[in-house]
Amino acid sequence: MRKVVTAVLLLAIFFMSGISAPVISGVYAPLKNSVDGENGFALAGWENPYDGKGAPRQVEFEGLQVSSGTSVIDATHSGYIGINPPLGWSSGELEGQLEHLSKWVDDVLENPKLDAYHQELWFPIDGYPEYNNDPFFVPDGWTFVKNDAPPSGTQHPQHGYFELNGRSGEGYDGTIGWRFDANYGSGTTLDPSKGIYMTQQVAAPWREVYSAEITFLYYVSSVSDMNDEVFIFTRLEDYTSKHHVFATDTPTNTWLQAKATVPSSFFESLEVADSLLLDIGIGTDIDGLTGAASDHEVYIDEIELKLLVRPVPEQIDLRANGAKVTGSTQGSVSPYVPDGGNRDCYSAPNSNGGAGGVDLDGYGDDGVLEVGADAPSHPDWSDAFSYQVGLQFPLNVPRGARITSALLQVEAGSDSVGLPGMRIFVAD
Repeated sequence: MRKVVTAVLLLAIFFMSGISAPVISGVYAPLKNSVDGENGFALAGWENPYDGKGAPRQVEFEGLQVSSGTSVIDATHSGYIGINPPLGWSSGELEGQLEHLSKWVDDVLENPKLDAYHQELWFPIDGYPEYNNDPFFVPDGWTFVKNDAPPSGTQHPQHGYFELNGRSGEGYDGTIGWRFDANYGSGTTLDPSKGIYMTQQVAAPWREVYSAEITFLYYVSSVSDMNDEVFIFTRLEDYTSKHHVFATDTPTNTWLQAKATVPSSFFESLEVADSLLLDIGIGTDIDGLTGAASDHEVYIDEIELKLLVRPVPEQIDLRANGAKVTGSTQGSVSPYVPDGGNRDCYSAPNSNGGAGGVDLDGYGDDGVLEVGADAPSHPDWSDAFSYQVGLQFPLNVPRGARITSALLQVEAGSDSVGLPGMRIFVAD
């Protein structure tokens, strides 16, 4: 596993000295042995100002030296970008500007080799009782999603036109193999929504995601019809790439590698990129009746999602002169109060008591939320009826920020009446 951080760093040193002359355009050359008429002083003993002879001059000058560079950091060593003041000078202030920071991460998937798996039972919801409690294998960390076509369109992953089967010893490294099948007869009605795939939610705890690469191995069985009616697809959020592995020129009975690139322009359009949904499976572009009967079988293995990200400084142990650089602020407080006179929700109970009786009153713009039942106005309601009301707070959390704790504070108003016996729950 290789992790690379690229940093383009601009460093500036402000320096000063008591035994030198003015610096012109960054060139450190000795002055001529003469009187400096502009500044009104003469060199002591007519000596060169750099030879250390003669009486010291009590003068002070300021200068600037700039250095820039790119540091590539991998898993085996740290990278440094340094700057040294000119000989004989001591530095006073150090400023650094980080123009770009990026890092490739390739360990974001759980169980990318699909070697770990477990057994699940099928509980039919589509009217196929013959598959009751029919077990099947699922790779750990992944979920199966299927949309099959009628009339044999059961959503069971091992039955129907589209299938996904775990087969012992048939994977790339001799472990379990995962075979995607699309087998349908002549005259079957298909559309582009039909298919079967595996999906996994991927955490993305970085400041920004710049781009992504998805690679995987595939093995097309020679029994397949190479008519290009079915393809492998990868989908990261809404960005889909199709791999036409059943084209006539695709080799069969051998493992091959495919790659899909998700460009930076796609991530720029994402509103929230703190988690990403990755799908991989088979689908079709057929929209209507199929022609001749077709069989398609392909194994998928060794899936890798590689992200180019902008990390939080703590994630790469970024330091300046040995001091940690942090990207968070401790003790941040974000207060939210009702902020409008029209934020009101009212649910009156019906004549049978019902499930109403909730009054979420945002009127008044005074920071007070009234939550409860207006029982005097509706005497047929009592606290024997259960009800719920939810409050949602739109938090503006910077991308990649870490929330270490959160506090929701509520208090009863002085004009509360009765004992409502309220319970407060918090949900993410």
